[in-house]
Amino acid sequence: MTLLSLPPEIVDKVCELLCSHCQTEPLSHFPHKQALVTPCPDQIWEHDAEGAKALVNLSETCQALNALTLPHLYHRVRPDKDILDTLTFRIYSPDHRHEVFKFARSLSLTDTLTRRYINGQRLDAEEQSFSFDAMLKMMPNIQLLHLSFYFIHYERNLLESTRLESLRYLHIEGPELDLATGEPHNLQYASLFQQAPKIDTLVIRVYDLSWSSRSMGLGNVKCLKIVNTCVNQRDLNFLVGSCPQLEQFVFIVRGKTLTRREINRGYVTLQKLPQVLSLRQGTLRYLEVYCRYRGPPYGVALAARNTIVSSLKDLINLETFILGGQYFPFKVGEGRKPPKYCLVDLLPPSIHSVTIESKDQNLYEPMCALAEAVRSGSFTKLKEV
Repeated sequence: MTLLSLPPEIVDKVCELLCSHCQTEPLSHFPHKQALVTPCPDQIWEHDAEGAKALVNLSETCQALNALTLPHLYHRVRPDKDILDTLTFRIYSPDHRHEVFKFARSLSLTDTLTRRYINGQRLDAEEQSFSFDAMLKMMPNIQLLHLSFYFIHYERNLLESTRLESLRYLHIEGPELDLATGEPHNLQYASLFQQAPKIDTLVIRVYDLSWSSRSMGLGNVKCLKIVNTCVNQRDLNFLVGSCPQLEQFVFIVRGKTLTRREINRGYVTLQKLPQVLSLRQGTLRYLEVYCRYRGPPYGVALAARNTIVSSLKDLINLETFILGGQYFPFKVGEGRKPPKYCLVDLLPPSIHSVTIESKDQNLYEPMCALAEAVRSGSFTKLKEV
């Protein structure tokens, strides 16, 4: 019983070291109580009853440990290929076969160009959706799902019978912008959201995102992460508006080129972000922003201007704010110094903790001004800067 308290990785290793062949050989090769003499003449326990009994005990122990560690062995499942055509996986135990899929807690699927063809025949939309549905139906207890797709306007449908009640974390990743069309990626996963109503963390990483105002099924999402994704203010309004319980918002941009054309198309910058998030001012408590754009040679100043963060005063319940990556997170005044009261003007009274990374701006005076404001009775909940 002491083994039950060990981490599954350790129990797995114990099982492997005790009896390595029980991980790979079918059960028919194990010694059993009903047949202490094995039919295989080359086995050492053939004429040794005591030894056979010991091996029976060892075998049963290993089988029990193997069953105990199944949730760990199949915790992370990936297809043998990066397509969904054959639905083949590496199965280490032939005696469990597809039953092991019910133990899977994490699944990663990649959708490539090959995925749309089988034996040279193009799959229609219904066949493609069926494969996707069949894959998820095999693993009803997954808690983490990572989807990578390589097509624009590619809809994923699930049958109503496919329910993913255990799914909590969904990561959707797409390719770089299609230079042929220049169109944004419209994530058409409405049926997935509806069949997995308990998703609490949604991560989106595509080049250019379009979001429908009719998206449903995100009522339980508490954490939303937008990573290296361009999205205009209207679509981000739709997305944030679809998450009535949103408590954490993470916005990360690393190394993306921000051109004047993209700014003119209404893509969200740090100046516009607080306005969008004010839709969830009643629930939002955590905001993390890391934004370092790679401007074109003629537009470094343009990129820098759009990494300046605007006031968070409307986020009346915000407790934690993390800001990093910016060259100049605040407007500069005389001597290229940030305004003395930039932090006081930035933070809401509800703030508990602030972390700001700024290698290019000296925030000594703003910090002193913030400390003075705390001493005078403002920011009564602030404990860490």
